[in-house]
Amino acid sequence: MQGLGKQLINKILEWVAAQPVIEFVVLWALSNNIATQKMYISSRFEKCGEIKDMFKIDGKSLSYTVMSRASVLD
Repeated sequence: MQGLGKQLINKILEWVAAQPVIEFVVLWALSNNIATQKMYISSRFEKCGEIKDMFKIDGKSLSYTVMSRASVLD
């Protein structure tokens, strides 16, 4: 059984595949959220960038990771 996050990603990708005008899907995650990044990678997303020190939460600097993939894969 898949977790809720993976189910949502799959539904979004299913919907996006039926939209010919959408060529890429871009997702963002806090850089310290390794579990989310692993889930995105398992859905064939690739890391394409990182914004350092995007947030400061409770005095701690956090970065943002950008991940993307084509809407329809060969």
